Amino acid sequence: MDGKYTNKSAPQPPRCHSCARPMQLLRRTSRFGELPDLYSFYCVACDEWHVEEGGPIKFTELHA
Repeated sequence: MDGKYTNKSAPQPPRCHSCARPMQLLRRTSRFGELPDLYSFYCVACDEWHVEEGGPIKFTELHA
């Protein structure tokens, strides 16, 4: 990975639909091209999963 595409806009942890507690971020899945990363959240108490996309990819130039 050359680092020219970065996704610094991780979403805030959502609240569980069952117990309303903040969910725990378990995994960030990088995607190819200009697709935003996927974020997987989990509620330990309820065994609930939630997956959502991050913000738009931001292009940064590397300076030599």
